[in-house]
Amino acid sequence: MVQSLHEAIARDLGMRVRTAENREDESINTTASICARSDGGRLALTIVNLGSNAVYLRPGAAPSSTVGIRLSDGGGSMSMNYRDDYSVVGKEWQAVTASGTTTLYVAEELLEAGL
Repeated sequence: MVQSLHEAIARDLGMRVRTAENREDESINTTASICARSDGGRLALTIVNLGSNAVYLRPGAAPSSTVGIRLSDGGGSMSMNYRDDYSVVGKEWQAVTASGTTTLYVAEELLEAGL
């Protein structure tokens, strides 16, 4: 019997995984900043906008309100995994607001190092 979700994933993939939350600063403002660093061992990524301002995301470069994926305030989210989204899940992701400051929640499923 599987004891945890991580054990089920390990059984399916043949590799151990771990969850990481908010590895970068989760406070986002009008200056673009990295919300998820490039990581070739990332299997899944979820970003949720917990704040009261819209956030714009972009892989590999600085986003803006005209170039980026918009996450609405109060719970807008984006989720991806390597099976559906291929290598884009491992890219660096940057975030910015058009005005004010907001808070992100970032969750990643990562291959366990050294295994």
